[in-house]
Amino acid sequence: MAIFTVPILVAVGLVLRSVFTSAFAWIMLILPFALTRILALVGFGLVGYTGFDLAITGIESYMFSAYDNIGTDLVQMLNLMGVLTGFKIIFGAMSGVITLKIASAATKIAFGRSSA
Repeated sequence: MAIFTVPILVAVGLVLRSVFTSAFAWIMLILPFALTRILALVGFGLVGYTGFDLAITGIESYMFSAYDNIGTDLVQMLNLMGVLTGFKIIFGAMSGVITLKIASAATKIAFGRSSA
């Protein structure tokens, strides 16, 4: 019985060796293209998000500093109405929309798709 299993094991070993060698060749072919695309996506996303985050943070700090300079009675009324929470919701939504737009634009640029 051992006489019949040795050729089968050798055949299976040869098939597996050719499959893994072929898979490794494909991975090495695709890897440089994938790495350049991934680095481009990360670069565009990081630069765009950082820029818009700085802009939104500046606008938000300006609005909150102007909010603190109004009269105390008006500040208390606006706090009761939840104006600060509304501002935070609006700025959070703006950050989310800008992040999605940057990610969409970065994928179009990195993968060379035209904007349709």
